[in-house]
Amino acid sequence: MSNLTTSINLKDSSRHQFLIASQNYGTFYCVYGKFHLKENSSILSYVELELLNYKGTCNLGFVNHNNHNQIRVSTTTDNLGNNILFIEIPLIGFEKNTKTNITTTNIIENEEINVDNIHGVRVFRGLVKNQNKMDNIFDEEFSYRDGKTEDDRYNDDNHIPPIGLYLSMDHWINDQVDFSNKATGDHCFTSNLRVTREI
Repeated sequence: MSNLTTSINLKDSSRHQFLIASQNYGTFYCVYGKFHLKENSSILSYVELELLNYKGTCNLGFVNHNNHNQIRVSTTTDNLGNNILFIEIPLIGFEKNTKTNITTTNIIENEEINVDNIHGVRVFRGLVKNQNKMDNIFDEEFSYRDGKTEDDRYNDDNHIPPIGLYLSMDHWINDQVDFSNKATGDHCFTSNLRVTREI
């Protein structure tokens, strides 16, 4: 069996490091992160995020972070009991905002995260429906059509969209998702990274 991995150094603040690759609306894109620690410590202070749209006609970007506390950082454990840094990133189509910061206000309950105790990073990418841009464009991520047949099954509050798709920030339900058995690239909404200590 292949051992295909990528790694990340949480103490290297000199560069943006790869976090996740995904595709929505026919556009392939990647999200990168630069990690900053509190001065003379191993405590995470904030994270700079940058999204790069590589190919495709639709630009994706970060949800306007003034509306909600969307991008969050917390810790969890994997199946072996190792501490994992968990980063939740909601994205939205037809958006130019491709740079943002995760500050201490986005760290769950202002949790103090010591990167020396972190063994891996798990990234969850959600896609939020852009209600303001879709009047004249058919939203292929949230609906289906074939000729005259159109299915807007996710436009009803009684129907919860599948993992990774959210109608609005009010439907941001990933706290209920069990990621314990999710592999890297599972439907392109999760990414698992191994932490390295070398620079």
